[in-house]
Amino acid sequence: MSRVHQHKPVKVTVSDLESGEVLNECVLQNDYALITAGNRYLKSMQIMGRTHMLAVAVEKPSPVPSSALPQVVSPSV
Repeated sequence: MSRVHQHKPVKVTVSDLESGEVLNECVLQNDYALITAGNRYLKSMQIMGRTHMLAVAVEKPSPVPSSALPQVVSPSV
């Protein structure tokens, strides 16, 4: 991934692969988005000054199925 400074906004769109339905979208500028799907989820987030550390984990199987919809994380800092 390039560290070139990109100041133009970008649009992130998450859609259902089969139906094409847009599940979520956001416009980012000088920001980031974490997209998880299936059994992956954001377990924790640490913010230390201008550094963000995101921990992505695998969900353990449970007797009650959880939602498999993608999460879009975009903190405004």
